Amino acid sequence: MEFVSTLLLEASKIALACRKNISVYKKNTSLSSKNEVFTNADLEVEHFLCKEIENSSQHTFVLGEEGVVEKLQRYDAHHLLSKKVWIIDPIDGTNNFLNGLPLWGISIGYTENYEFKHGAIVLPDIREMHISTKKGTYYYVSDVPLSEIQNIDTSQLLLYSKDTAEGTDTAHTTQKQQSNKLTTHSLARKNPQLGSCVFSIREVLAGNATVYSGKAKIWDYAACIALFRNAGYPVYFYAKNSQQLQTLPWKITSDNWSKNYTHSIYDLVFCKEYAKGCTLFSTKS
Repeated sequence: MEFVSTLLLEASKIALACRKNISVYKKNTSLSSKNEVFTNADLEVEHFLCKEIENSSQHTFVLGEEGVVEKLQRYDAHHLLSKKVWIIDPIDGTNNFLNGLPLWGISIGYTENYEFKHGAIVLPDIREMHISTKKGTYYYVSDVPLSEIQNIDTSQLLLYSKDTAEGTDTAHTTQKQQSNKLTTHSLARKNPQLGSCVFSIREVLAGNATVYSGKAKIWDYAACIALFRNAGYPVYFYAKNSQQLQTLPWKITSDNWSKNYTHSIYDLVFCKEYAKGCTLFSTKS
């Protein structure tokens, strides 16, 4: 936990420093969508995280969003995900980041033997960090900017509890931290589309939103799936030709992910309260 929290703290500082002198580039890869862009912050954060993780452990692979095409040319995706793999999204919510909005984050997911094991995200502008372990999913909220923190005392991390699950947003209950709170009035409570997977799923975990769904790439969701599951909640997906939800299997398979394992085939659904077998609602709502 200390290793990951230190990585995310330093990555936050790099991203915030890059924001003061930003450079924007247009993506041009087979995995990018039309008009998708990235920044010097994406490149510098990913370079830092890849270097630190690769130096910390042997027989470990790292996949970052900006370098994924080159990595998949070097390694077979099926073989790769059978190993210990860290999956990085250096800036999730690039457009929000560019426009000075707080709805962005940095995520690190960990897979082993085709399973989403652990995940961690940091949301620098609202001074939050969320980390999953075998014991559950924890959160940390700072009362000072992350750029001013030298290290994070992991004993200060709090476990997501039943209060959080019921929507009391225990990550933001003290008056000191009240200025960080995004209330339910500031977003669509049912299915927030905030331009950032990690921020949207943070809203569901914190009780500010009921559900989040969408179809995205593995670096968008690797950390989020682990955070959600280790907090005790299943992740769902829509079955073929049906409005019925099914529980997403723990293992990454070609049934639920594209042949190169980069894209989710179906809409993934993150929802803490769901009666199995019922029709929920359209993901287009």
